[in-house]
Amino acid sequence: MLIVLSFHFLNIGISQCLIATLAAEDNLGRKDTVIFGSIYNSIIGIDAILGEENIFDAPYDSLDVRVIQRDSLNFNCLKCCYSGSNASGPNLYFSENIDSKRDFRPFLGSYSSVNTNFEIYIHAVDYPVVVTVEVDCGTGWDQIYLLDSNCDVEDYQGLYNGNASFILPDSSFTTLVGYLDQETNVKGYLEKEPSWYLFPNPVQGEINISGLAGGDMSIGIVDSKGRVIKVQGITNGSINPIDVVSLLPGVYFVWVVGEDGKTISTRKFVKEKEH
Repeated sequence: MLIVLSFHFLNIGISQCLIATLAAEDNLGRKDTVIFGSIYNSIIGIDAILGEENIFDAPYDSLDVRVIQRDSLNFNCLKCCYSGSNASGPNLYFSENIDSKRDFRPFLGSYSSVNTNFEIYIHAVDYPVVVTVEVDCGTGWDQIYLLDSNCDVEDYQGLYNGNASFILPDSSFTTLVGYLDQETNVKGYLEKEPSWYLFPNPVQGEINISGLAGGDMSIGIVDSKGRVIKVQGITNGSINPIDVVSLLPGVYFVWVVGEDGKTISTRKFVKEKEH
């Protein structure tokens, strides 16, 4: 059987809520986790800067969870559309076969494209396996769908509290599909290249922002898991250098939110270890 995870986010705020964490634990206490979702400036495929790695040819561990991308010759179960008790529309294929523990895709792309659909495979030996999913913001639109071996919807539940869970009793339960519905207005303002810049990048101490438009807005630093690290206001487009010394080395994002609270632009930066 299959589980389908559906996200329908109505808008985006500074806390990047289009990121999900899926964790599995088997009968012997083994644990494994994958992270997936949408990030501006990411790509379809592997982006090493975001910590993505293709482990398609790697042997499975006793408990192994992977986000998978499959071409037409290796198709598993990914379709374009899930709603209520129905799975419909054409199959979705990728240009290459990829397995990864982290899979971030761009906001760009039409409804029900490969940008918005995530397929997760679970290999286990010792059942039952408990699967939990957490998102930063759950709404009444968010659903988790349980599919049978024919990819038909057998059951589903809402992510009203930002989380959900299933118990997989045996090896007939192996695949999950994350369906993330990107709203049209999200695509509209995120596909444009921001007019402002970050420097230096990579950075060790302070990062500067230049080229912001006038007006009052907010700025936030978000890590690669979608967690908000810092938030501060901006008046008339003026902002002092931001101290990032305390951040651990890794990839981060600066999000700028306009006066309407919705218009977001973002840029990626790398925090280096101090020499």
